[in-house]
Amino acid sequence: MWIGRRLLYQHVGTFKGILFLVAITLIVSVLVYTQVLVGQLKDSTRRGLQHKLRLYSVLVNSEYPELIALALEQIQAVDFPIIVTDAAGNPKHWKNVGVAVDDTSAAAQTRLRRLIEVLRRDGNEPL
Repeated sequence: MWIGRRLLYQHVGTFKGILFLVAITLIVSVLVYTQVLVGQLKDSTRRGLQHKLRLYSVLVNSEYPELIALALEQIQAVDFPIIVTDAAGNPKHWKNVGVAVDDTSAAAQTRLRRLIEVLRRDGNEPL
């Protein structure tokens, strides 16, 4: 009986070490899995926004004033930064970029052009 208890107490440290390694492995696994899910969610969101922006682009460049009005109405409802430009790259409409929507001054246009360049450098090509 005494020998059995002695052996049991000798292996308590080993058992704690194994539990510690299992806990660390579980924590690392959860963190890796979470990062994979976050990456997939970012990709899915980016694709959805790109489809929505392509639709806005087609509507804004339409020949029909009703479609242009519909696109502008939809653009006013978005909650992400957006800059609508003409074919020459001149900003026409913008929202959530730190420039007042009704500010058409030269300084505002310059700031919008700089923002467009930053967006392009970050991989957000115009649609």
